[in-house]
Formats: sequence, structure tokens, C-alpha cells
Amino acid sequence: MQRRLTSVLVLVFVAAQFMGLCLAAAPSLIGEWRTFGNGMAHTGYFPGRMSDSRLVLAWEKTLDTSVDLQQVAVGQGRVYVSPYRYPTVTDLWALDEQTGEQVWNRKLPEASSINPPTYVDGYIYLQRGNHGSDSQVLCLNASTGVTRWSAPFSAQWDHHYAPAVGDGRVWVRGGGYGGVQANRQTDGAQLFFTDLEQYDYWTPTIYNGKIYTFTKGIVREFGRGSTATQANPEGWGERWKLDLGWEWNGYEMNSVAVAHENRIYLVGNHYLAAVSIATGAEAWRKSHPFKYAPAVANGVVYAIFDKKSVRAYRASDGEFLGTYAADTELKWNVIVTDDVLVCSSDTKTYVFNLANFQVLQTLPHGGPASISNNRLFLAGQDGVMRAYRFAGAEPFPNLVFPQFVNGAAGSTANRTRIILRNNCGTADTGTVQFQDPNGLPASVEIAGQPVSELNYSLGPWSTFDVSTDGTGTLQSGSVAVLSDRRSSSKIEGTEIFDLLGKFVCIDATPLRAAHQVYVSRNQSENTGVAIYNPNEHEVQVDVELLASTGIRAGFLTLTLAPGQRISCFIQENPLFSAYFASNTAPFHGTLNIWARDGNAISVTGLIQKASDGALLALPSSPNPYR
Repeated sequence: MQRRLTSVLVLVFVAAQFMGLCLAAAPSLIGEWRTFGNGMAHTGYFPGRMSDSRLVLAWEKTLDTSVDLQQVAVGQGRVYVSPYRYPTVTDLWALDEQTGEQVWNRKLPEASSINPPTYVDGYIYLQRGNHGSDSQVLCLNASTGVTRWSAPFSAQWDHHYAPAVGDGRVWVRGGGYGGVQANRQTDGAQLFFTDLEQYDYWTPTIYNGKIYTFTKGIVREFGRGSTATQANPEGWGERWKLDLGWEWNGYEMNSVAVAHENRIYLVGNHYLAAVSIATGAEAWRKSHPFKYAPAVANGVVYAIFDKKSVRAYRASDGEFLGTYAADTELKWNVIVTDDVLVCSSDTKTYVFNLANFQVLQTLPHGGPASISNNRLFLAGQDGVMRAYRFAGAEPFPNLVFPQFVNGAAGSTANRTRIILRNNCGTADTGTVQFQDPNGLPASVEIAGQPVSELNYSLGPWSTFDVSTDGTGTLQSGSVAVLSDRRSSSKIEGTEIFDLLGKFVCIDATPLRAAHQVYVSRNQSENTGVAIYNPNEHEVQVDVELLASTGIRAGFLTLTLAPGQRISCFIQENPLFSAYFASNTAPFHGTLNIWARDGNAISVTGLIQKASDGALLALPSSPNPYR
């Protein structure tokens, strides 16, 4: 009986070198998302443009499916994540910004709330909230998660937004019955506290050396100038306040004061208002059912309206400008760049053209959003952290090995070995990236360490040789090699595939739209094929099964997502299972494969001998037909 491969096929192929490619108008959203609203003024503005790019999933990391995740902070190349869950999950996670791999995990004592973090200058700040004096403002080393200092604050099982950190102080919502508190940034010593209305789900705002709070419809400005005391050594005090009114609907603000160009913008539970910082007087108001914190940028204020839309108003006078319409209930924060508006629900994220109010893209995942370094981070309400990147913000790889195998099958270790050669007199550096079948980062062990990406360094005319360990759960995927020299690189690559003690070696084959592969299926051998889409957009691929007589035996169309590859025997789904179920005679012929619209894809075949499982590579040839 013919020997079958494991479900992880040994279809090994290498895509040839090709030029690094970027869109004509590349996105320019460079910078770190430090806290709620992308700054201590909480405007929600992230400078830069998305341009013509579309968002594609870069990675996803399941942290804990029993929790909702809160808005993240990003700094030092790491994403800092906290859970919304009482009381069993008290983890903090730091993930690699590019790959999603866990850098560290910190478990805090059981608490009512572990609140969203703020990142500033190598440290993260957050509140662990519980009851009475068992609540702390924490400063942690961002590289390790180790506590730098811990300072108490009073609470009654409250929840908080991320701390506001600036001018040497950490400002938080505190007090058993409401209030605002300041701690010294270097050591946590308390500098100020005053009582406020007992509401949670908010954070102070820092703007031009002043502090602004918004609780129960009352906006306040705090500044220095009062008499210094032992409890208030810096002389902080209330400078003015304005009561905008409040319709009680629970003790949650779910909003903050947003400061921009000498005004404060506020969303109450039935209004959007602008207040002059200079006078403390109301400048204008719109009485509608708004929710959550507004965003403001470039002379326009944006606020979630009536659950499923965002409205835009002129900042100077409140003139209505237009509506961004969604189809699910919007929550959390609105992000505004120089050309798009981003908002999200539990299950979807919407990207709108800022100028014409039209939706550009709807992502199938939701949660509080953050932008950093050409990536959109979504803190999933299913416990999964996701990162989307902008297509075109990153070049195509120089080499692609669209299938690797790693892991144990019984007592046999199955490995993939990658060999790179630098065929010029100039040094070459870059990365080798392991990906799962959907193009997302895949973790493998190399020299005992789990990695999804590793750096290579090649001197002139030198060779780089690396092998996976063959440990862990058996898995497959693809490998992309990206040179820092981009299209100037002269690297070439070879993959040596080891599965169940059998080896096959394949060199590069060119990317093209049309391919042919010889196929044979009988008692002695069987043929598999692998098809890989290296593009950052969906590609439709036509596949024809042609018998040795030249008669068509089957035809189908595959749709491959960005970075997706399929690999299977010719008699299996998604190829020609129906044909071979009713035609069991020996078959010899050709697979003709065409990517529509001239898109380049990679294709290879592999024959396995039934007698001993030996493998033979079948590189594809150009297809002149069609």
C-alpha cells in the first residue's frame, strides 16, 4: 500500500529573488503610542498619513481567552498589555512589536482591576486597583517588568484609564470616594491629592503645565500657586471649575478631558462641549447622545454619536461637518491621522477617509485601538492581541521558502535547514522569518530557543547555515528572507528538508504568473503540489489537471489570501479529490497553474516513492499555454 506523508506535507519550494517593492505613496505613521489618546492631552491624534495602503494582519497572540484586553501602550519595540477581568487574571504582558512574541509576563496579586498602562522613557505606569489601602500606583521597568516603585492610593474596587505622566509627575484617579492624585515620577512619593466626585473610568489630562479633570459633568483646572504644605509640597490647587451638567447613568465616566489649542473638549452623557482654558467659560455645545472621549486634530472635533457613528464638528464654533457611519456599536477611543479616522467596536474596526467620510476598509476584529510605527494594534475582547501592518510599508522578501516542517513525529525529529549564500563582495545583513500557513509569525526552536525571526550576517562571498531543532509539536509554514540591502542584495538560498528521515534539497525557482508541474499518481508514487501567494493582496489562481493524452481531467479556481500557501497531494482538497475518487487508474499528466491579473506566485511539486518514502523535487517550469 502506498505510504502516505503526515498531514504536514513535505512540499518544499523556494521562491527566487525579487525586487523590494513599496507602494508609490507609503504610509508614514511613525512614532510610539504611549497612553490613552496618544499623549497626555488625550487628543487621539497620530501625525502622519496612511496614504493608499491597506491594513493586513501581521500577527496575533492569544493571551487569555477568559479576559477582555485593554488599550495597549507601545514603547521600546514592545507592546504592553493588561487584562480587564475581576479577580482571577492579573497578568501584564510585554510582546515584541514586530512579531507578537512574548518578551515578559508579570503576575500581580489578585485585585479588582489591573488597569491600562502608560509608557514613558523606559518605564510603564499603571494602577492595580482593589479596596481600601490595597491599591497601588506602579512603576515597572519596561524591559523586564520588574517594579521600580509602588505607591498606595485609596479605592473601592474602581477601574481607571491609563495614568497621565509628565513634568516629573504621575497623575491618576484616586481616593476611596473619588479624587485626583499626583506622585513623583522618580520614586512614587505623593505630591498632591484632593477629593472629587466618586466616578471612575477616567484619567487626568496634562496640558501646558496644568491638570484638567472631568467628573460628573464638572471640568476643573489645577495649577501650582497655592500655599505649600507637607501634604501638598508643590502648592497645587484648583484654579477654576465649570459645571456643564450631568444626567446620572451610573458611576462611570468613560471619558476624559481633551486639551487642544487652549480649549478643553468634553463628552458628557448628553452633550459635546468646548470650554475656553483662558476663561473657564463654555465656548459651544452640541446636545446629542455622545459617548466616550472625543478626538481633535487639525481644527476638527470627532465624537462617537448615537452608538454607530462618529460626527465631525468644526473646533472653532461647533459647526457640523459630517458623519462617519459604522454598522456595529462603537466603543472606546477614536484615532485621527492626517488622512484617516479609525474607530472600533467589539468585533470590527473601521478605517474612514477623513476628507470624504467614506469607509476605506473594515477589519474583522475589534477592541481598543492604538497606532505605532506603521502598525495598528487591536486589544481583542476575546483575549487575543492583534497587530495589523500597512501593506506596502514593508518590502517583499528577497527569498521565500513557502514551506518548512519542524517538530517531532513519534521519536523522529523533523527539521528544516536554511542555507544562504552571499554572492558578492559586499556584506549582507537581514532577517529570516518563520511564518504559519496564513503568513503570521510561527515559533520554532533553534539552538533550544523559541524564535519566529532571527538575524543573519553574511560577509563577502560567505555562507549562513541554520537548522530548526525538530522539537515541539509538528508544524509547517513558510520562511521569508529579507535583506537590509533590498534589491541590491545578491543572496541565494537553498532549503534541505528532513521529514521522517528522508531528505530533499531544492534551490530557488522564479516567481511568475504561469507554471507547469509534472504529476504522477499510481501504486509506486504520488505527487503533491504547493502554491504560495507572496503578494499583499488576494490572488485568484486557476488550476487545470491535464492527462497525458492532452485531455482536461479537471479545472478549479483557488483564492489565496495575502501570504497564504496551500500544499496537498493532487487527489486531496482543495485540488482534485472528486476526480480521483471516481478515477482510480494510474494517472500521468500535467498541472497547469495561472495566477490571474499577472500576479506572481510560487509553485513547486514533489513526488514521494511508496516503497521507502523517498522524496524527489519537481520544480515548476514556465507555462506557455494561455
